[in-house]
Amino acid sequence: MVSEVGRIRFYLPVVFLCVISWWISPTAIAQQGISSSGDTALPDAPAPVQIPSFATEDPQQATAASITGTILDTNQHVLQGARVMVTGRSTSAVRSAEADHNGQFAFIELPPDVYQVTVTGPGMNTFTSSPISLHGGETRVLSVTLSVFGGATSVTVSGDKEELAEQQVQIALQQRIAGILPNFYSSYDWNAPPLGAKQKMKLSLRSIIDPVSFLTTAGMTGVQQYRNTHPEYGGGIEGYGKRYGANLANHTAGILLGRGVFGVNPWTETQS
Repeated sequence: MVSEVGRIRFYLPVVFLCVISWWISPTAIAQQGISSSGDTALPDAPAPVQIPSFATEDPQQATAASITGTILDTNQHVLQGARVMVTGRSTSAVRSAEADHNGQFAFIELPPDVYQVTVTGPGMNTFTSSPISLHGGETRVLSVTLSVFGGATSVTVSGDKEELAEQQVQIALQQRIAGILPNFYSSYDWNAPPLGAKQKMKLSLRSIIDPVSFLTTAGMTGVQQYRNTHPEYGGGIEGYGKRYGANLANHTAGILLGRGVFGVNPWTETQS
């Protein structure tokens, strides 16, 4: 009996250790699994790359316009050193430049406005353009042909056909034979755009009110007075006045109807 009690006392600690070992082992294994799973976890996804935003375009640059061009003589040779001036209508600011060795000039970063271009050269006719309307971001390219003083000047502007025709009208109004007699209905540019009704009427009215037209009519009336043409008008100042009025009316009607209303494009008639 004593020996059995002794054996029981001997085995109790052993059984106790076995129970403790059995209880501890699953917990350790679970902890080890958790630790190992943490060691083998996938790396964190990379943070999204932030693309730097580009600076927005300067509003002033976005609305800036430009005028560029080339200066030529009548032989189509470039005119180096020709003076070019650009004047804005709103600000009245004047910018100037000289044509380079290629006869080219450029005015950049111009604010939207209505501009007028003036080109001068030693011994050459001065060219003054009609108003050129520039909008934001727009570029106008001019090709100006200057002649020796007393000749004709032409210009080609890339843009609307009506604006090109207006440019040719401005050139025509500066053309005079020997600097005196008007030569409005001649064009020396084979690429001149056809005139619209507005341009033809403008040329007609300008021809009618030109001082040379009044002087020519007065001279013709004097000859008729001397020869007593249309004797029904009588003589003296009264007769001269009647003849002058009739001649002026005939001249005005002929220009308005023949050139302004029913006339064909004058450029196709007189280009040379």
